[in-house]
Amino acid sequence: MNYFRYIAVLLVALTLQSPAQSADQPGPNLALGIALKGGITNTYMKDIEGIDTDGIGYNAGAGLIIEKMFTNRFGIHTGLTYEYSKTYFEMDDGLGENTDAEWSSQSISLPMLFITSFNSEIISLNLLFGFTYRNIFISDMQNDENDHITTDNALKYIDSNQLGPTLGMTLKFRATKFTDFFIGAEGTCFCTNLLRNHKSDESIHIYETSLITGWMFRTEIFPMEQY
Repeated sequence: MNYFRYIAVLLVALTLQSPAQSADQPGPNLALGIALKGGITNTYMKDIEGIDTDGIGYNAGAGLIIEKMFTNRFGIHTGLTYEYSKTYFEMDDGLGENTDAEWSSQSISLPMLFITSFNSEIISLNLLFGFTYRNIFISDMQNDENDHITTDNALKYIDSNQLGPTLGMTLKFRATKFTDFFIGAEGTCFCTNLLRNHKSDESIHIYETSLITGWMFRTEIFPMEQY
């Protein structure tokens, strides 16, 4: 029991400890940034007949980031990200033949993440956790059957509003007095069933992992006092 108490006290001390700062350096503030992302996308399907995944898909996107640090340790991360993604399927045409299909989508995502930060004077390790809301506004299914390609608007078959937990980690490097370069990774598993009109236990869920990089600009708006 004493061992666990010691760990708890140590964690609290690390959390409350402020990072090394020069006397004229402001505390945490609002930061704005731009980010690029890219990675792999896949789907988990349950009780779906006549369709199966066929390899790993991909995603790519860009967006704006807003971060607000309330203390030197804790803050929030949000913004808007545009993303294009594509996944691959193998479909049974009902006549014993399989056809290749590609599902592509375009979406806007809104992350709502908490930040836990561990800082030095020039490097910051940020752990991110929370949820991501996504709205899919373009969705197409392309089938290749007997060298004849057809494209169908799949938006009418899916739930365009998706929500799921997100975990991530970024490393920030101080580039100038008011700018940071960052690189990291994040993953999201959307809990919302992608199928709009599904039967019984039928479900399709999107999950993805992406590398992210970008540039942050510290605005010095609402600076925290030194402590």
